[in-house]
Amino acid sequence: MPQLLKALLFGVLLVCFRPGHAQDSLLLLNEVKNFGTVAEKDGPVSHTFRFINHYREPVAVSDVQVSCGCTVPSWSDKMVLPSDTGSVTIVFNPYNRPGPFEKQVTLITHIDSAAYDFTIKGYVKPSPASLEAAFPYQYGQLRFPTKTINLGHFKNDTIFTKHIEFYNAGNAPLQFESAFQHPAHMAISIVPMAVQPGERGTINLQFDPRDYSLLGFNQNHIAFSSSDGESYTFTTIATVEEYFPPMEASALAMAPKLLLDQSQYDFDRVREGDVLNHVFRLENAGKQELAIRKIITNCGCTVAAVDASTIAAGATTSLVVQFDTSGRRGSQIKTISLFTNDPLNPIHTLVVRAYVETE
Repeated sequence: MPQLLKALLFGVLLVCFRPGHAQDSLLLLNEVKNFGTVAEKDGPVSHTFRFINHYREPVAVSDVQVSCGCTVPSWSDKMVLPSDTGSVTIVFNPYNRPGPFEKQVTLITHIDSAAYDFTIKGYVKPSPASLEAAFPYQYGQLRFPTKTINLGHFKNDTIFTKHIEFYNAGNAPLQFESAFQHPAHMAISIVPMAVQPGERGTINLQFDPRDYSLLGFNQNHIAFSSSDGESYTFTTIATVEEYFPPMEASALAMAPKLLLDQSQYDFDRVREGDVLNHVFRLENAGKQELAIRKIITNCGCTVAAVDASTIAAGATTSLVVQFDTSGRRGSQIKTISLFTNDPLNPIHTLVVRAYVETE
């Protein structure tokens, strides 16, 4: 055999059989552990993942990475000889992790930083909540789940209802007074009106969002009192969006459409105390009348008003924004939110900026 050919064959053999070649790896004996249902009250559970070293040299686990602080790995830093078995033990803590879970575990070796993935999964059955945990806020004899009642996001086409449960933790029955305090767009009822010791009751809240003035974020207060002279005041928050029924493409093509000449304006550097004004141009590019339902600014220092609250098809109007810099300093960003009957983009946000200098 010619010497050159022999040399080439010998080189190929060296490449194919050198230690640590890509054909070497760990053989994972079990890649997924399904714990099934895990009771939170029973505490942590563990599982040991095992592997066989199919490298032609000893291998060590250099690191084990997990996707959650609820999962803790442990492993030996000793070398695993070829064909021997190594392991990684994973402990999962179900505390405060109710419901289904799936966590990733990545084993990294010292050879070329090779990585191998394991998975643990299951379902955590939550522990029954104590009355103190379920109703952490106490007013007099009564315990409540919250001090701020978040009604969430909802459309303005129907009345929204929310129920808040409470618990009489005292030793005497309580009778509620019938004079509830609430804004006009809300209604309150309590069932039952007399709550015995150890019994629960329900506050029923109704929010009527059909007035356009309620579009956007709403923060209100409700209050009531009981026969022991205790008064109860809660903050409610809600975000109302306009409801638009499903529309065919032909109907959308005829709908009102708001266009802005610009969405931002920078006053640049100004003096503290200056009252700044800027005019935005609004155009109705649709084929039906555009209605400006509501205008909200994020600061009492900013006022915005339109020349007309309705814009005919193809017409324009002006939105005048005034920013009073009194008492302000440094970088200032103010927003103006426009709520309209444009079904594709019912909410437009404008921004004005300034850098207020005091000297």
